[in-house]
Amino acid sequence: MFKKVFIPGGHGFLGNAVAKKLEEKGIKYVFLSSRDGYDFRNFGQTIELFEEEQFDAVIQCAAYVGSIKFACANTAQMFFNNTLMYTYLMEAARRTEVKRYINILSNCIYPDGLDEYREEDLWKGLPADYVMGYGFSKRNSVVQSMIYAKQYGLKTVNLILPNIYGPGFNLDMMRSHVIGGLVEKFVEARNRNLPNVVIWGTGLPIRELLYIDDAAEAVVRALEVECTEDPINIGACKGISIIDLAILIKGIVGYKGEIVKDNVSPDGVFCKIMNVERMLKIFKWMPQMNFKEGIEKTVKWYEDINRSDNRRGTREAIDSETKDCSVCGN
Repeated sequence: MFKKVFIPGGHGFLGNAVAKKLEEKGIKYVFLSSRDGYDFRNFGQTIELFEEEQFDAVIQCAAYVGSIKFACANTAQMFFNNTLMYTYLMEAARRTEVKRYINILSNCIYPDGLDEYREEDLWKGLPADYVMGYGFSKRNSVVQSMIYAKQYGLKTVNLILPNIYGPGFNLDMMRSHVIGGLVEKFVEARNRNLPNVVIWGTGLPIRELLYIDDAAEAVVRALEVECTEDPINIGACKGISIIDLAILIKGIVGYKGEIVKDNVSPDGVFCKIMNVERMLKIFKWMPQMNFKEGIEKTVKWYEDINRSDNRRGTREAIDSETKDCSVCGN
């Protein structure tokens, strides 16, 4: 059992859920992020924190990331900021003899054009152009974990997650991913009685989606599995098209208008579905949340936030809690 787990980016969507799982299991943790004044792009500040706290495990949830629109506009910043963070956090971990380092990756690190994402195909091509910077910053962290394991003996588990969704998603439209963006659009359109909701692209791309509690469960389980630097896909090995997702959310929200496709906007990668044979072998576990139920819970949470906002002005406070995004799954 680990005595003190550190969660960089712990105020973010995934980090907060991981902290709750650790608390349920009685595992002591510390979570810090830029919201607390920590800049993991500053190695001096980062190593000082690690030396002072003496963490024995790290679950790395910090990232500079956002929606497809955000990624297209900020690919260089995503590469620069994330490369610094990931490099310095792992270096601080190895210098302070952290016993286990859980490295959270996104499925956007995979080469463009694959029909199915299998771990052995990770290095067979380049990521899509619009996530090139973020994708390579994540790939670099995999290489760093392999080199550090060989030279320093750092024990790492690399987890590749799809787009995560659920209560607590980022309320910043530029930083939220597909489900969060659609939920906001349909709720607003219903409340304002708008005639239509516009979705980006053709609606044909397929996305694999993982409920936040399942994602957090997998991450915490990684503290107990045998360490391996070889990445492990975490998911349900099934997907849904953007248009079918929009239709589902429209029905749950109760919106009566039309869905309009903005065919000029980019679709992103056409299909993102991950093979999970390695996960089943290592974790002996599958995600548990029924997809429709997960969407219903997400919509309910968003509706509750809107009602709270109208009564007490709490939306801004909730938004600040979800700024430290962790997984890109556009």
